[in-house]
Amino acid sequence: MAGYDDDLRFAHVLADAADDITTRRFRALDLRVESKPDLTPVTDADKAAEESLRNVLRRSRPRDAVLGEEFGRDGGGPRCWVIDPIDGTKNYVRGVPVWATLIGLMDGDQVVMGVVSAPALGRRWWAASDNGAWTGKSLTKATRCRVSDVRRIEDASFSYSSLTGWEERGLLPGFLERYADTLTPEHQEVCHLFVEHLPAYLRLRGGPGTVSHGDFRLDNLLFQPDDPRPVVVDWQTAAWGGASADVAYFIGGCLGTEDRRAHEQELLAHYHDALRRRGVRDYSLVRLRADSRRDTFAGILMAIVASMVVQRTERGDLMFLTSATRHAQHALDAGAPALLLAAG
Repeated sequence: MAGYDDDLRFAHVLADAADDITTRRFRALDLRVESKPDLTPVTDADKAAEESLRNVLRRSRPRDAVLGEEFGRDGGGPRCWVIDPIDGTKNYVRGVPVWATLIGLMDGDQVVMGVVSAPALGRRWWAASDNGAWTGKSLTKATRCRVSDVRRIEDASFSYSSLTGWEERGLLPGFLERYADTLTPEHQEVCHLFVEHLPAYLRLRGGPGTVSHGDFRLDNLLFQPDDPRPVVVDWQTAAWGGASADVAYFIGGCLGTEDRRAHEQELLAHYHDALRRRGVRDYSLVRLRADSRRDTFAGILMAIVASMVVQRTERGDLMFLTSATRHAQHALDAGAPALLLAAG
Protein backbone atom coordinates (compact mmCIF):
# COMPACT_ATOMS: atom_id res chain seq x y z
CA MET A 1 0.00 0.00 0.00
CA ALA A 2 2.86 2.37 0.72
CA GLY A 3 3.31 3.00 -3.01
CA TYR A 4 -0.13 4.64 -3.24
CA ASP A 5 -0.37 6.54 0.05
CA ASP A 6 0.45 9.86 -1.59
CA ASP A 7 -1.90 9.15 -4.48
CA LEU A 8 -4.78 8.41 -2.14
CA ARG A 9 -4.20 11.63 -0.21
CA PHE A 10 -3.97 13.49 -3.50
CA ALA A 11 -7.22 11.89 -4.73
CA HIS A 12 -8.97 13.32 -1.66
CA VAL A 13 -7.63 16.75 -2.55
CA LEU A 14 -9.04 16.30 -6.05
CA ALA A 15 -12.38 15.22 -4.58
CA ASP A 16 -12.45 18.32 -2.36
CA ALA A 17 -11.89 20.52 -5.41
CA ALA A 18 -14.64 18.79 -7.36
CA ASP A 19 -17.05 18.99 -4.40
CA ASP A 20 -16.54 22.75 -4.22
CA ILE A 21 -17.60 23.18 -7.85
CA THR A 22 -20.43 20.65 -8.00
CA THR A 23 -22.11 21.72 -4.77
CA ARG A 24 -22.08 25.40 -5.76
CA ARG A 25 -23.83 24.58 -9.05
CA PHE A 26 -26.22 21.97 -7.62
CA ARG A 27 -29.81 23.23 -7.96
CA ALA A 28 -28.57 26.48 -9.48
CA LEU A 29 -31.32 28.26 -11.39
CA ASP A 30 -28.91 29.10 -14.23
CA LEU A 31 -27.46 25.57 -14.54
CA ARG A 32 -26.73 24.94 -18.21
CA VAL A 33 -27.66 21.50 -19.54
CA GLU A 34 -26.73 20.13 -22.95
CA SER A 35 -27.34 16.82 -24.69
CA LYS A 36 -24.29 14.78 -25.74
CA PRO A 37 -24.23 12.73 -28.98
CA ASP A 38 -25.40 9.66 -27.05
CA LEU A 39 -28.36 11.75 -25.79
CA THR A 40 -27.20 11.72 -22.17
CA PRO A 41 -27.11 15.09 -20.38
CA VAL A 42 -24.02 17.09 -19.47
CA THR A 43 -23.99 20.28 -17.41
CA ASP A 44 -21.62 23.20 -17.06
CA ALA A 45 -20.77 21.74 -13.64
CA ASP A 46 -19.60 18.45 -15.22
CA LYS A 47 -17.28 20.31 -17.55
CA ALA A 48 -16.01 22.79 -14.97
CA ALA A 49 -15.23 20.07 -12.43
CA GLU A 50 -13.35 17.92 -14.92
CA GLU A 51 -11.41 20.88 -16.29
CA SER A 52 -10.41 21.88 -12.76
CA LEU A 53 -9.17 18.39 -11.89
CA ARG A 54 -7.27 18.14 -15.16
CA ASN A 55 -5.51 21.42 -14.41
CA VAL A 56 -4.50 20.21 -10.94
CA LEU A 57 -3.27 16.90 -12.35
CA ARG A 58 -1.36 18.65 -15.10
CA ARG A 59 0.57 20.65 -12.48
CA SER A 60 0.99 17.97 -9.80
CA ARG A 61 1.20 14.74 -11.83
CA PRO A 62 2.59 15.86 -15.22
CA ARG A 63 3.81 12.36 -16.12
CA ASP A 64 0.43 10.71 -15.55
CA ALA A 65 -2.25 10.34 -18.20
CA VAL A 66 -5.82 11.50 -17.61
CA LEU A 67 -9.01 9.90 -18.93
CA GLY A 68 -12.18 11.91 -18.32
CA GLU A 69 -15.86 11.41 -19.02
CA GLU A 70 -16.25 14.73 -20.82
CA PHE A 71 -12.89 15.44 -22.52
CA GLY A 72 -11.34 12.06 -23.25
CA ARG A 73 -7.73 11.05 -22.70
CA ASP A 74 -4.58 13.15 -22.43
CA GLY A 75 -1.05 11.88 -21.94
CA GLY A 76 0.53 8.51 -22.49
CA GLY A 77 2.16 7.48 -19.23
CA PRO A 78 1.69 4.02 -17.67
CA ARG A 79 -0.32 5.57 -14.84
CA CYS A 80 -3.72 7.00 -15.71
CA TRP A 81 -6.20 8.97 -13.61
CA VAL A 82 -9.82 8.21 -14.52
CA ILE A 83 -12.42 10.90 -13.77
CA ASP A 84 -16.19 11.05 -13.92
CA PRO A 85 -16.96 14.56 -12.63
CA ILE A 86 -20.64 13.86 -11.93
CA ASP A 87 -21.85 10.28 -11.98
CA GLY A 88 -25.63 10.60 -11.91
CA THR A 89 -26.04 13.73 -14.02
CA LYS A 90 -29.75 13.06 -14.53
CA ASN A 91 -30.26 13.20 -10.77
CA TYR A 92 -28.04 16.27 -10.55
CA VAL A 93 -30.13 18.07 -13.17
CA ARG A 94 -33.36 17.16 -11.38
CA GLY A 95 -32.09 18.29 -7.97
CA VAL A 96 -31.92 14.75 -6.57
CA PRO A 97 -28.90 14.54 -4.23
CA VAL A 98 -27.84 11.04 -5.29
CA TRP A 99 -24.78 11.73 -7.47
CA ALA A 100 -21.03 11.60 -6.98
CA THR A 101 -17.61 12.42 -8.37
CA LEU A 102 -15.59 9.30 -9.24
CA ILE A 103 -11.79 9.41 -9.23
CA GLY A 104 -9.67 6.35 -9.97
CA LEU A 105 -6.03 5.54 -10.64
CA MET A 106 -4.79 2.81 -12.95
CA ASP A 107 -1.21 1.58 -12.87
CA GLY A 108 -0.73 -0.23 -16.13
CA ASP A 109 -3.87 -2.30 -16.63
CA GLN A 110 -4.63 -2.56 -12.90
CA VAL A 111 -7.02 -0.33 -10.94
CA VAL A 112 -5.07 0.47 -7.78
CA MET A 113 -7.08 3.21 -6.06
CA GLY A 114 -10.47 4.91 -6.18
CA VAL A 115 -12.51 7.60 -4.43
CA VAL A 116 -16.26 8.19 -4.60
CA SER A 117 -17.37 11.56 -3.22
CA ALA A 118 -21.09 12.34 -2.79
CA PRO A 119 -21.10 15.81 -1.22
CA ALA A 120 -24.87 16.33 -1.36
CA LEU A 121 -25.21 13.25 0.83
CA GLY A 122 -22.23 14.17 3.01
CA ARG A 123 -20.62 10.82 2.18
CA ARG A 124 -17.32 9.64 0.75
CA TRP A 125 -15.91 6.17 0.08
CA TRP A 126 -12.42 5.10 -1.00
CA ALA A 127 -10.21 2.05 -1.45
CA ALA A 128 -6.65 1.21 -2.45
CA SER A 129 -4.76 -1.95 -3.27
CA ASP A 130 -3.95 -4.01 -0.17
CA ASN A 131 -5.58 -1.46 2.14
CA GLY A 132 -9.29 -2.32 2.03
CA ALA A 133 -12.27 -0.03 1.54
CA TRP A 134 -13.21 2.85 3.83
CA THR A 135 -15.88 5.48 4.34
CA GLY A 136 -15.93 8.75 6.24
CA LYS A 137 -15.42 12.47 5.92
CA SER A 138 -11.62 12.27 5.67
CA LEU A 139 -8.68 9.86 5.83
CA THR A 140 -8.34 10.50 9.56
CA LYS A 141 -12.06 10.06 10.30
CA ALA A 142 -12.86 6.82 8.54
CA THR A 143 -14.64 3.53 9.14
CA ARG A 144 -13.72 0.35 7.32
CA CYS A 145 -16.41 -0.87 4.92
CA ARG A 146 -17.55 -4.42 5.51
CA VAL A 147 -20.22 -6.79 4.37
CA SER A 148 -23.51 -7.13 6.22
CA ASP A 149 -23.96 -9.45 9.19
CA VAL A 150 -27.04 -10.94 7.54
CA ARG A 151 -26.46 -14.67 7.16
CA ARG A 152 -29.45 -15.83 5.12
CA ILE A 153 -30.24 -14.70 1.59
CA GLU A 154 -33.94 -14.64 2.55
CA ASP A 155 -33.21 -11.87 5.06
CA ALA A 156 -31.10 -9.74 2.74
CA SER A 157 -32.19 -6.73 0.72
CA PHE A 158 -31.16 -6.06 -2.85
CA SER A 159 -31.59 -2.79 -4.71
CA TYR A 160 -31.29 -2.21 -8.42
CA SER A 161 -32.58 0.09 -11.15
CA SER A 162 -33.70 -1.13 -14.55
CA LEU A 163 -36.25 0.00 -17.09
CA THR A 164 -36.67 -3.57 -18.30
CA GLY A 165 -36.83 -5.07 -14.81
CA TRP A 166 -40.61 -4.67 -14.64
CA GLU A 167 -40.94 -6.97 -17.65
CA GLU A 168 -38.95 -9.67 -15.89
CA ARG A 169 -41.27 -9.40 -12.89
CA GLY A 170 -44.13 -10.53 -15.10
CA LEU A 171 -46.32 -7.46 -14.68
CA LEU A 172 -48.01 -7.76 -18.08
CA PRO A 173 -49.83 -11.06 -17.36
CA GLY A 174 -51.27 -9.61 -14.16
CA PHE A 175 -52.30 -6.44 -15.97
CA LEU A 176 -54.05 -8.33 -18.78
CA GLU A 177 -55.72 -10.71 -16.36
CA ARG A 178 -57.10 -7.82 -14.33
CA TYR A 179 -58.47 -5.94 -17.32
CA ALA A 180 -59.19 -8.79 -19.75
CA ASP A 181 -62.95 -8.25 -19.61
CA THR A 182 -62.70 -4.57 -20.57
CA LEU A 183 -59.62 -4.20 -22.80
CA THR A 184 -60.39 -5.07 -26.40
CA PRO A 185 -58.40 -7.92 -27.99
CA GLU A 186 -56.81 -5.36 -30.33
CA HIS A 187 -55.57 -3.25 -27.43
CA GLN A 188 -54.34 -6.32 -25.56
CA GLU A 189 -52.35 -7.25 -28.65
CA VAL A 190 -50.69 -3.80 -28.66
CA CYS A 191 -49.62 -4.36 -25.04
CA HIS A 192 -48.20 -7.79 -25.90
CA LEU A 193 -46.36 -6.37 -28.90
CA PHE A 194 -44.87 -3.52 -26.87
CA VAL A 195 -43.53 -5.77 -24.11
CA GLU A 196 -42.20 -8.31 -26.62
CA HIS A 197 -40.33 -5.57 -28.48
CA LEU A 198 -39.29 -3.45 -25.49
CA PRO A 199 -35.57 -3.56 -26.44
CA ALA A 200 -36.49 -2.22 -29.88
CA TYR A 201 -38.49 0.58 -28.27
CA LEU A 202 -35.49 1.55 -26.14
CA ARG A 203 -33.24 1.61 -29.22
CA LEU A 204 -35.68 3.87 -31.05
CA ARG A 205 -35.58 6.56 -28.41
CA GLY A 206 -33.67 9.61 -29.54
CA GLY A 207 -34.00 13.17 -30.67
CA PRO A 208 -33.23 16.31 -28.66
CA GLY A 209 -33.03 15.70 -24.93
CA THR A 210 -34.73 17.60 -22.13
CA VAL A 211 -36.12 17.10 -18.64
CA SER A 212 -39.28 15.05 -19.10
CA HIS A 213 -42.06 14.93 -16.49
CA GLY A 214 -42.94 11.31 -17.26
CA ASP A 215 -46.58 11.46 -16.11
CA PHE A 216 -47.77 14.66 -17.77
CA ARG A 217 -51.57 14.48 -17.49
CA LEU A 218 -54.43 16.62 -16.24
CA ASP A 219 -54.37 15.09 -12.75
CA ASN A 220 -50.88 16.56 -12.32
CA LEU A 221 -51.78 20.08 -13.46
CA LEU A 222 -53.21 22.69 -11.10
CA PHE A 223 -55.15 25.53 -12.71
CA GLN A 224 -55.73 28.91 -11.09
CA PRO A 225 -58.60 31.22 -12.08
CA ASP A 226 -56.39 34.30 -12.38
CA ASP A 227 -53.44 32.70 -14.20
CA PRO A 228 -53.65 30.80 -17.52
CA ARG A 229 -50.41 28.96 -16.76
CA PRO A 230 -50.92 25.67 -14.86
CA VAL A 231 -48.70 24.54 -12.00
CA VAL A 232 -47.16 21.14 -12.77
CA VAL A 233 -46.94 18.81 -9.76
CA ASP A 234 -45.84 15.22 -8.95
CA TRP A 235 -42.36 15.13 -10.45
CA GLN A 236 -41.42 11.72 -9.03
CA THR A 237 -41.16 10.18 -12.53
CA ALA A 238 -39.10 13.03 -14.00
CA ALA A 239 -36.10 12.00 -16.08
CA TRP A 240 -33.93 13.03 -18.98
CA GLY A 241 -35.97 12.16 -22.06
CA GLY A 242 -37.01 13.10 -25.56
CA ALA A 243 -38.57 16.45 -26.45
CA SER A 244 -41.74 14.74 -27.70
CA ALA A 245 -42.33 12.47 -24.70
CA ASP A 246 -44.59 14.66 -22.56
CA VAL A 247 -46.63 16.09 -25.42
CA ALA A 248 -47.32 12.64 -26.88
CA TYR A 249 -48.24 11.32 -23.43
CA PHE A 250 -50.58 14.24 -22.78
CA ILE A 251 -52.32 14.13 -26.16
CA GLY A 252 -52.71 10.36 -26.07
CA GLY A 253 -54.00 10.07 -22.52
CA CYS A 254 -55.88 13.27 -21.76
CA LEU A 255 -58.08 13.53 -24.83
CA GLY A 256 -60.85 11.21 -25.89
CA THR A 257 -60.06 9.29 -29.05
CA GLU A 258 -62.24 11.36 -31.38
CA ASP A 259 -61.01 14.66 -29.93
CA ARG A 260 -57.42 13.50 -30.29
CA ARG A 261 -57.93 12.48 -33.89
CA ALA A 262 -59.48 15.85 -34.66
CA HIS A 263 -56.89 18.06 -32.95
CA GLU A 264 -53.60 16.11 -32.56
CA GLN A 265 -51.77 17.61 -35.53
CA GLU A 266 -52.87 21.11 -34.61
CA LEU A 267 -51.66 20.63 -31.03
CA LEU A 268 -48.29 19.28 -32.18
CA ALA A 269 -47.88 22.29 -34.47
CA HIS A 270 -48.76 24.62 -31.58
CA TYR A 271 -46.22 22.86 -29.35
CA HIS A 272 -43.56 23.14 -32.06
CA ASP A 273 -44.26 26.86 -32.44
CA ALA A 274 -43.80 27.28 -28.68
CA LEU A 275 -40.44 25.49 -28.85
CA ARG A 276 -39.27 27.82 -31.59
CA ARG A 277 -40.40 30.90 -29.69
CA ARG A 278 -38.21 29.76 -26.82
CA GLY A 279 -35.15 29.40 -29.00
CA VAL A 280 -35.23 25.72 -29.99
CA ARG A 281 -33.74 25.26 -33.46
CA ASP A 282 -32.80 22.27 -35.63
CA TYR A 283 -35.90 20.35 -34.57
CA SER A 284 -38.44 20.32 -37.36
CA LEU A 285 -42.16 19.74 -37.05
CA VAL A 286 -41.70 16.64 -39.21
CA ARG A 287 -39.19 15.24 -36.71
CA LEU A 288 -41.45 16.11 -33.78
CA ARG A 289 -44.32 14.22 -35.38
CA ALA A 290 -42.09 11.21 -36.04
CA ASP A 291 -40.80 11.19 -32.46
CA SER A 292 -44.33 11.60 -31.12
CA ARG A 293 -45.37 8.51 -33.07
CA ARG A 294 -42.73 6.48 -31.23
CA ASP A 295 -43.67 7.99 -27.88
CA THR A 296 -47.28 6.82 -28.09
CA PHE A 297 -46.03 3.72 -26.27
CA ALA A 298 -44.92 5.63 -23.15
CA GLY A 299 -48.47 5.75 -21.82
CA ILE A 300 -48.84 1.98 -22.22
CA LEU A 301 -45.64 1.47 -20.21
CA MET A 302 -46.93 3.71 -17.42
CA ALA A 303 -50.37 2.06 -17.33
CA ILE A 304 -48.94 -1.46 -17.02
CA VAL A 305 -46.27 -0.68 -14.45
CA ALA A 306 -48.19 1.73 -12.24
CA SER A 307 -51.35 -0.38 -12.08
CA MET A 308 -49.39 -3.37 -10.83
CA VAL A 309 -47.25 -1.64 -8.19
CA VAL A 310 -49.70 0.71 -6.44
CA GLN A 311 -52.51 -0.25 -4.11
CA ARG A 312 -55.56 -1.22 -6.12
CA THR A 313 -58.65 1.02 -5.90
CA GLU A 314 -61.83 1.37 -7.92
CA ARG A 315 -60.81 4.83 -9.07
CA GLY A 316 -57.34 3.55 -9.95
CA ASP A 317 -58.74 0.72 -12.05
CA LEU A 318 -60.85 3.17 -14.04
CA MET A 319 -57.88 5.51 -14.53
CA PHE A 320 -55.45 2.80 -15.64
CA LEU A 321 -57.98 1.16 -17.93
CA THR A 322 -58.84 4.48 -19.57
CA SER A 323 -55.16 5.30 -19.94
CA ALA A 324 -54.26 1.93 -21.47
CA THR A 325 -57.21 2.08 -23.86
CA ARG A 326 -56.46 5.60 -25.06
CA HIS A 327 -52.72 5.07 -25.43
CA ALA A 328 -53.12 1.73 -27.20
CA GLN A 329 -55.53 3.29 -29.68
CA HIS A 330 -53.16 6.23 -30.09
CA ALA A 331 -50.37 3.82 -30.99
CA LEU A 332 -52.60 2.03 -33.49
CA ASP A 333 -53.78 5.26 -35.11
CA ALA A 334 -50.16 6.42 -35.45
CA GLY A 335 -49.00 3.13 -36.93
CA ALA A 336 -46.48 2.84 -34.09
CA PRO A 337 -46.49 -1.00 -33.92
CA ALA A 338 -44.85 -1.02 -37.35
CA LEU A 339 -41.91 0.94 -35.88
CA LEU A 340 -41.25 -1.81 -33.33
CA LEU A 341 -41.60 -4.58 -35.87
CA ALA A 342 -39.21 -2.85 -38.25
CA ALA A 343 -36.67 -2.28 -35.48
CA GLY A 344 -36.71 -5.95 -34.51
